[in-house]
Amino acid sequence: MMLQSFIRQCMAPTIFLAAYFLTVVLGNIIYATPIGESFLALAYLPDTPLTLAGTFGPMYWLLLLAPFVVTPIVVLATRRLLERPIARLAASTLPDINGGIYAIAAVIVIGAATHMLLRSGALDLFFTGTSAVQAVEARFLLQERLGFWGLVTVQSLLPFLGYLALVNGLKGRGLFWQAAAVVVCLVATVFLLLLNMKWPILLFFCGIALAVFVHSTSRPYLKAGVAFIAIVAAYLLISTFLFRGIETPVDAPVKVETEAMEGDLDHVADLNARLFSSAFWAAPRLIAFAVNRMAVIYPYYLSTFSTDPDACGGLIAYLKPGADCRPSTFIYQRMFGSDGFEGRGTAPAAVHITGFALGGLPLAGITLVLASVLMGVFTSLPSRSNATVGTIAILGAIAGYHWSQIPGEGPLLYDHGLIWPFLLLAAMLAVQWTLFTLRAGSKQRNPA
Repeated sequence: MMLQSFIRQCMAPTIFLAAYFLTVVLGNIIYATPIGESFLALAYLPDTPLTLAGTFGPMYWLLLLAPFVVTPIVVLATRRLLERPIARLAASTLPDINGGIYAIAAVIVIGAATHMLLRSGALDLFFTGTSAVQAVEARFLLQERLGFWGLVTVQSLLPFLGYLALVNGLKGRGLFWQAAAVVVCLVATVFLLLLNMKWPILLFFCGIALAVFVHSTSRPYLKAGVAFIAIVAAYLLISTFLFRGIETPVDAPVKVETEAMEGDLDHVADLNARLFSSAFWAAPRLIAFAVNRMAVIYPYYLSTFSTDPDACGGLIAYLKPGADCRPSTFIYQRMFGSDGFEGRGTAPAAVHITGFALGGLPLAGITLVLASVLMGVFTSLPSRSNATVGTIAILGAIAGYHWSQIPGEGPLLYDHGLIWPFLLLAAMLAVQWTLFTLRAGSKQRNPA
């Protein structure tokens, strides 16, 4: 149980370093070996990153491996400094949430998400397209129709409510919470799937698996193993569908209309059979794609911003609203040229790599330290104290993952950022405190 206790307390930095290694570092280590070119080819990627200026040089390895030295030191120092005051603050301000208040919040959020998805035509767009390119176009159109607040509701608030119910249920707070966990997590799964993106739903599954592992009192390792297998299977199936990789007759366009599926169980069974078959045979390439997806971006950042530090204007230009150039879109266009998604497609990088793009090694170091301090704050939480604190720790782990993939402000302010579930939690706690105060005042005025 020592590993379970360690991960429970140090989820944010553990997930950050694990995700960073698997999605960025591992691929770049493979690139430096004789099979690097073949590994890129397995994911249908050219060997261009291997020939960029600076690739495999001292700066390449320094920037790539810095988190494994800096983050543990900063997290440990932050925890030693803040553990006691944060524990006192959590005890006084973060009680368990009342089931009635949770139910009201869940109904409001699910109702709002349902309305926005239906209004945006999410179901029709989900089944639109006979190719990966058309599927991506449908995704961009859905994001445009949903808008920022629609994405916040689906990608941030719903998963938070799912985690909150699940942790309450795992802590034995009653059948209500167990039932709420099943219902809300299922709704969140369906709604996230309708976004036509695989990583939000897979990350949600990872959050569920992490919550089950760290809060289970029996067989946590067995449950973690089952969850891992389920997540890999889900990745293969979802990727196959979203890439429109289902094998079909050449003369039969695969545009799965919802009306055509109603009452046609043979058609649905045939589609599912081909989906599973295609996912199985595509597994090696899909796994290679998962490892290469973020790793292949790093050499472009290192090469571009080492040779031309002002290629995207630096930090001051980046902070301006509506900035003309952002590293993620700039690097995407350098990687893929004019592929039709320029200006919309992004190639983001981990917090310190984005910092390097905006201000060289000094800013890379500053951004990595700041992100590590915030992860240290999450490790200072008394995560076993109650379900509310335990849920916040899960959110910290999700933020840790995002810091391994995107700029520093992303896990805080983007549509999946921390600020939105924190605001919802603050509203729920404020209502709960107000009702408690009113009841307490009523009892004082009318003692039984």
